[in-house]
Amino acid sequence: MVVLLLTNQLGERGLVVTVHDSKKINVRLDSRSIDDFLDPTKLKWTLEYIYLDNLTTRLVGYDKAGKYVGRLASNIEVIDKKTFIFELSEQFFSDGNRINCVDVKESFKRAILKGVPHAKPKEFIKGADKLTSFEDEIEGLRCEEGKFVLSLVKPVKEIYYFLQLTDFAIYPPELVKKDILYVKDWEVNSSGAYKIGLDGENVTLKLNSFSKEITPFSPSQINFNYKKDSKDSLDLSKFDFGKLKYAEYKNIINVGVDENVFLYGNQTAGILFLSLNSMGVFREHSVRKKIRNLIHTNLRFSDNELLTKTYQYFLPGARGYIKDLSLDDFSEKIDAKLPEVFKIYTVRGMKSYLPNNFKEILGEALGIPVEIEFEENYKNFSVNSHKKNYDAIVMSASMSYKVLAEALNMIYNAEPREAFDPTKNINKLLEEYSYSMSEDKDEEIIRKILEQMTEDAEIIPLFYQPSADFYNTDKLDVSDLYLTESMQFWKLKLKE
Repeated sequence: MVVLLLTNQLGERGLVVTVHDSKKINVRLDSRSIDDFLDPTKLKWTLEYIYLDNLTTRLVGYDKAGKYVGRLASNIEVIDKKTFIFELSEQFFSDGNRINCVDVKESFKRAILKGVPHAKPKEFIKGADKLTSFEDEIEGLRCEEGKFVLSLVKPVKEIYYFLQLTDFAIYPPELVKKDILYVKDWEVNSSGAYKIGLDGENVTLKLNSFSKEITPFSPSQINFNYKKDSKDSLDLSKFDFGKLKYAEYKNIINVGVDENVFLYGNQTAGILFLSLNSMGVFREHSVRKKIRNLIHTNLRFSDNELLTKTYQYFLPGARGYIKDLSLDDFSEKIDAKLPEVFKIYTVRGMKSYLPNNFKEILGEALGIPVEIEFEENYKNFSVNSHKKNYDAIVMSASMSYKVLAEALNMIYNAEPREAFDPTKNINKLLEEYSYSMSEDKDEEIIRKILEQMTEDAEIIPLFYQPSADFYNTDKLDVSDLYLTESMQFWKLKLKE
């Protein structure tokens, strides 16, 4: 038996923290409509995650150094690496009601019944494969004397990482059984430091004054007033905190920023990659391998793009990164017939991420014409990607240094998933890695994953792309925020 005392660094406070309407901040992020989807089980985009990260609490979270600490959990008792007993701290929904063990259990049921984007709870929670409704009870989710007991089928290496994600958000009773959740639902009630509010017609985040995670220095309201087409959208002095897209970052580097604006690199930097359609001409491994070798040896682009060519799927410094990989590994000449035209399908947002002349430089590298269709409607993209009427999809994925599985989240986020791992080889190895509890075994599995990726050549990495966030140093103290992995607004401190 092991008892983990996960430090809850928030301390003891009264039930309500007094906040002042003057403590509002302007955040440079796209706003959501009150009628948009906003559901942890349907999560697809970074912006949705940022909203949900602030609207929901979870059992565990990060401290400012990136170590796991208790959020709703005040301490955790671990038995045989498969049973976790969570003692719950005193925390409250935005309607003032205390969050209890039943709320946690029902929230985990929703994650199992609906599925979540980054984990597979039906496979690792004991009895989850038998859960068919909220009325069912399973051995893996129990309440005992007010404590929440989570039992796993077998040890899961990255269990704390999964539990801090919004995949395992704690839902208010009014929301947990709803089929689909919208932005407006979080105006009714929330479990996190904020709830949805309205400032005129604009959606905002308003502080949950009952939350014990907030401090007297937490911003009382988060306004999202960024308009990308505005002539002063690159004037960062008008914002207190925010994110820059890759194309904007390029422009910011050229025009510079005010002295009170601090730009910092985000370690969840992205990778641009091609996912080949293995249902058509690229069913043949030799054709996939030829395309990959041509891209890696021939693709050239301007230095002013701020991109870095990559031949692998992991970020420098991340576990799994191969230091000695070189162009020589892709020099083999392969006799295989390519399509007459290489057709790429992607979403319109990728225009901001790709090099300006990507179609031309890719065509030169392959020796055949390249066509790119930018889908204007994201829902259409999800539907059409199933039809396989393309040679490849080009996409960008955010990456993490923390865990191997998340560094491969292109597989988790695939729509449809089989488009990114049609042979299922990588998923099988990832599952083996997740359940391994031996460092020697880990290294062996990582090596197999890398070999399998090279062999399959179904996903072709193109570029690392930098990303940057920023904050106003005159107004905000960010010392309590784990900047590399989150934008948790309640941890910001407004300076007096």
